[in-house]
Amino acid sequence: MPHPRAFCVRSAALFVPLALLVVSEATIGPVLADPPKAKNGQPNNRLRAQNDAAAPNKGPKPAPADPNLLSMELKALRILRGLEATPHQISEIARAAKKAAGNAGQRESAKVAGPYVEAMVQMRRALVANDAEKIEQLRTTFDQLEEKSPPDLDDQIEITDGAEIEAVRLLNIFTPQQVIAYAQSLEDEFPDPIQLIREGLEEGGSLKGAEWETARNKLTEEVGWLVCGSQGDKATKLEEQVSAFLDQKHGQPPAGIRDGEIRKLVGSPGPVVILKNVMEHTLADLLSNPQVERAAKDCLRHDKPPEPPAAKQVAQAPAAPKNAPKRPPHPPAKNGEMAAKRIDLDEVLKAPDQFDGQELRFDHVSVTGTAPGKSPNNLWLAVKTQSGTVVAASREQKLTFVVPIAKTPEVIKELKSGGGAEISVTLTCAVHRDAPKHWNARVLSIEVH
Repeated sequence: MPHPRAFCVRSAALFVPLALLVVSEATIGPVLADPPKAKNGQPNNRLRAQNDAAAPNKGPKPAPADPNLLSMELKALRILRGLEATPHQISEIARAAKKAAGNAGQRESAKVAGPYVEAMVQMRRALVANDAEKIEQLRTTFDQLEEKSPPDLDDQIEITDGAEIEAVRLLNIFTPQQVIAYAQSLEDEFPDPIQLIREGLEEGGSLKGAEWETARNKLTEEVGWLVCGSQGDKATKLEEQVSAFLDQKHGQPPAGIRDGEIRKLVGSPGPVVILKNVMEHTLADLLSNPQVERAAKDCLRHDKPPEPPAAKQVAQAPAAPKNAPKRPPHPPAKNGEMAAKRIDLDEVLKAPDQFDGQELRFDHVSVTGTAPGKSPNNLWLAVKTQSGTVVAASREQKLTFVVPIAKTPEVIKELKSGGGAEISVTLTCAVHRDAPKHWNARVLSIEVH
């Protein structure tokens, strides 16, 4: 396996047959001819300006033909849209990337199925358009395609020194609300050093030799920047300590490894420091991306407000009679009511894979408790079905209910699992697979009865 920051790309050369140039010379001549001149013999800039004004606005460029480059562009687009970046901020990122971005270089040829490439092209289009509904649908498509035929992409990005420096500066152009929005977009993927080490030992328990060394090195590097940020010497020292700890505990039963040992190893950086390091690393990764300029320009083209239409004389409709009855206003639709499908939670628990990617409404359920989610911005809910089955507030079963703290009613925040209290609710959720045999039910709304 390549090092997380090592990368290479193989590009194909394009050849234009000389015969085409000879045959086309006569036809393209008028196009390449000088523009009409004014009476004084100078180029007629007025005519050129009129032609430019009449030309249609350019849309997003076609997707890159190389799946590796397309995958890197998707990474950049996900970050830009996750940050909810404004056109001004996107322009600043594009300017900084001109000096900080790395070179695509030589890369191994991608090995991906045709349907996966088509899904990548559609995801690029949805991200440029910032189409949240389409993006969510395509996430489910990607999960299904990756399970059938995992892609082999060489799309790793090496963070450059210039990008690390610029990332510290660029973080200050974003508002607190944007930083929170990006953290929430990561959901349960928001990294936590203690959880990373514990999961790394659990998942790497069966790995040996070079496979274990590769997984260990990737984990130690992530823990290093997560805890120490851009402090190179401190990060290197911590990586060495974490690597030794992982080798010592490798192969031991996970239950025997206590969080206190891991916490003593990594120290207590605090959530604010970790959030800052995550944001700086995200921006450094974005600025190092060889495809970030292309992604930024496509977003700017799409986000550019349309030109106001020319004023037209519009005939006014005749005024309605004073005694005409008023039309009753349309009742506002409740959040998620139109899109969500009403279903019994017990049916979903039997086969959650059949509901992957769907919005579901559970009418007769109760919340019996909460627990901190993997992300500091989320809660896990303990939910009781109509038949009495309890879905615990954890990841120990097939389905986990995840709700942003900002969307959680106060009466539910105060619940503790095992306390005996129950609150009758209606939940509207989006079910999404986040692991081969695990699904998240992301709560879109909670109606307390």
